[in-house]
Amino acid sequence: MDEYDTHELLKEILEWGDKVPEFDDTFVRSVEEWASTHDITMAQVEALENIALKWNVPCSFNRRTKKPIVEAYQDKIDMILKWASTKPNFKTDFVVSIGKNIEQYGKITDKQKGAIDNVIAKWKIGR
Repeated sequence: MDEYDTHELLKEILEWGDKVPEFDDTFVRSVEEWASTHDITMAQVEALENIALKWNVPCSFNRRTKKPIVEAYQDKIDMILKWASTKPNFKTDFVVSIGKNIEQYGKITDKQKGAIDNVIAKWKIGR
């Protein structure tokens, strides 16, 4: 686990959750109550990390963990585009659009990751 302040993560999730009506913060509040008198357990930390990832909470944990994932997929996109430069019949519009979304929003969706991985596997790129 990357080192960061789990109490800060807890605070960031709660502050964010206060602004998102559909977010049920019952579990997070129970961890907050527990943490006031006990050490946060590893299972609680992992659950908070999963909440932060699932809900895309703008917090220190996501900023630290998502960057390498995004960079890895940008590298895959660059590899596809380099490969495609020698394949005039290969349409790159979709791959380019994912790259532009990464540049604009700094993140990539699971469906976009799957699409990139499928292109690489189907066309045997990088092998």
